Amino acid sequence: MRRPLVLLFFGFSSGCILVWYGQEQLRGLFLLTFLISITFLFLIRWLERDMLLAAALSLAALLAGMVSMKTELSRTEPLLNHLNQAMTVTGVVIREKESEFGKSLLVRPQSGLSRRRLWVYVSSSGESPEEPWAGWNIQMTGTVEKPGFPRNPGSFDQRTYLRTLGVQAVIDTKEEEVRILERSTDLSAKFRHLLEQRWNPVMGEKNCGGLMGFLFGTSDSMEEVTLEAFQKIGLGHLLAVSGLHVGLVYGAVQKLLGSRGRTVYAQIVCCFAAVFYAGLAGFSASASRAALMIVIHSVGQMLFRPYDMVTAAAIAGMVILMRQPCQIMSSGFQLSMLAAFGISCVLPRLSYAAEQWADRKRSQKLRWAADHVVPLISIQLVMGPICARRFQCVSLWSLGLNPLCIAGAGLLIPMALGLACITVLLEALASLGGDWIFRPLFLLLAKFTGSLMAGMMNLGELAANLPGTFHTGGFPPGLLILYYLILFTWSSETFYLLLRKGKKLLIVSWITAGICAAHIFPWWTGTATAPLLWSYEDYPVVFVDVGQGDCIHLQTPRGKNILIDGGGSSRKLVGKDTLLPYLLYRGVDKIDLALATHLHQDHFQGLTELSQEMKIQQLGIYEANRYREDTVLD
Repeated sequence: MRRPLVLLFFGFSSGCILVWYGQEQLRGLFLLTFLISITFLFLIRWLERDMLLAAALSLAALLAGMVSMKTELSRTEPLLNHLNQAMTVTGVVIREKESEFGKSLLVRPQSGLSRRRLWVYVSSSGESPEEPWAGWNIQMTGTVEKPGFPRNPGSFDQRTYLRTLGVQAVIDTKEEEVRILERSTDLSAKFRHLLEQRWNPVMGEKNCGGLMGFLFGTSDSMEEVTLEAFQKIGLGHLLAVSGLHVGLVYGAVQKLLGSRGRTVYAQIVCCFAAVFYAGLAGFSASASRAALMIVIHSVGQMLFRPYDMVTAAAIAGMVILMRQPCQIMSSGFQLSMLAAFGISCVLPRLSYAAEQWADRKRSQKLRWAADHVVPLISIQLVMGPICARRFQCVSLWSLGLNPLCIAGAGLLIPMALGLACITVLLEALASLGGDWIFRPLFLLLAKFTGSLMAGMMNLGELAANLPGTFHTGGFPPGLLILYYLILFTWSSETFYLLLRKGKKLLIVSWITAGICAAHIFPWWTGTATAPLLWSYEDYPVVFVDVGQGDCIHLQTPRGKNILIDGGGSSRKLVGKDTLLPYLLYRGVDKIDLALATHLHQDHFQGLTELSQEMKIQQLGIYEANRYREDTVLD
């Protein structure tokens, strides 16, 4: 048992997941745990001492995870006893986010019934003289509401998203109902606003917004076209502060320290820089995971201990989940942990196999490919299927663009951080009248950094419009689970040790358990309608919630898809923002027949917008509107 902390993490996270999906089936969950225990006892005669300890450790962690998640879900929010009532709450703004119709605030209450975080919707009326920033103390009066559930399968799940932030209640208010008590702005928010204020006039609004999103993971200032393009071509990870960003900061600081970079004091400075940068990004799940792993790496160097990336990732994941178990459902946490375990497990195994092949062939070209191409392939093997499932898009260009953009990030992030330091220095010297000394350097570096950011954004937008980037429903959940079980089993050292020792019964038991889990778990959680690998969440008839108007989706027994009307609104693109995600989540990649009852906006516009994103093979309209058939889809 070489990595007991890894077993603890997987056991704890499995317990959290089981309780999250089985909140109403807790007796069945504990029965399942009991059956697993009995199975291990049945296999005890074939198990070695280390395997017995590993099984006991995993089961203990599983139970601890279940108890932790159950305790978190059982906590009640006092404000929910006052639903649809007006309440006054005083608190500190943790995070602010601009939206089309106003502003959203994450608030930590300081007075009132609640002491847990709240999500506040502030409707815009144009009457507020100023908007609150992170760190400001505010008082607000608004209506208490519950977080919304997904309106359609595959649509945004506000309840789950807010749970990962520690929020159970929502307050809906207006700008005139928000009163600012104290303007002691949070340091990180003040820093970001200062940079945005100084960079915007020099590099332009689009480049500045892209750089802020790239540097701090705040995509609010980015243009929607750029954001969608990066998600389509598989570069969305560059817009979230991840291990790449924090690692580059750590490496840049260590490079600046030179030969002293391995001393105790230098390691403390590097750790502080990594944690500070993660704080600027709001301590997101991916940034926290990376910062914790860097701290573990530095502590290991100071104590002259070897660094194991798998163990470090497991420790970081355990710390995050023990603090907030609901983070297990955060997409940032899932993608970040998957990337960490993929790089530390799959990459070494794939590199070893490629090197052996190159040695057998005695080919230098294959050895070069093993050193340079295999890391890119391993990243795509790990991240490709889950990104296709989440973003419902596959790009054949991602394999070539990822290394190019990662190399660009290696240049862009240190330059942007240097530019940020110069910006702060200019602000400090402005009061003394000495800012003219560094201003030429600031202007030169800002223009060059903005041009580099513009080049990356233009490259992403160009690649997103090239052939080879297409929408997809992703993998069925059962096949996705089986894929990752096979991938990580193939990469596991334990699997090959069992093969060498001839533990065939254990191997067969593991494979059988994996196949059963891939069949049963999606069906048990409601993401598939049958315990089959290829099954999606399937309903014969769905009345799709499109907001305004009607939309009915029919699936025939032979798999044909029919849409009756498509809704429509002047405030959003229903076809692109509502129908497309819903259909892709259901595994639908084309509409066989679309029927429009009449050509009013709230019935037909959604079909028009959907036709730009997905193939509609046949269109049926009311006979009296036939003369408009050639114009409605223009």
